[in-house]
Amino acid sequence: MQINRSDVKVMKFNFEIPEKQYEITSPEIQTNIVELAPVSNEDSEVFEKGKICRLELTFNIQLQDFKVEGLVTQSIQFVDYFDEIQKVPEEAIQELSRDLLDYVQRLTYDVTEISFDRPGYDLKFEPS
Repeated sequence: MQINRSDVKVMKFNFEIPEKQYEITSPEIQTNIVELAPVSNEDSEVFEKGKICRLELTFNIQLQDFKVEGLVTQSIQFVDYFDEIQKVPEEAIQELSRDLLDYVQRLTYDVTEISFDRPGYDLKFEPS
């Protein structure tokens, strides 16, 4: 299945350092896929090539020294696919969301490197 992707967009990213250390909690990471529809006649041509959706990844990660939360998105077109988005295999959605997780890792690393003036914190996401 051919897939076209837009750039990843950071819709929200919040970084906090507490006054006292946080209690470490399990990361909350949720992926959602939203089917898009044409807004104008010009959009119709693009939608004739296949279903278009927005992949959304919300996250809330609380570690001892900091907390990050936010939303990153990416538009995706499944070329020559016209069935329901919910019928896309879960493995494909997980693979597509990998780019979004990489973005969260990169943002967290860069922000913690600057904030703590030492090598950044490298998040390790394990497939579930």
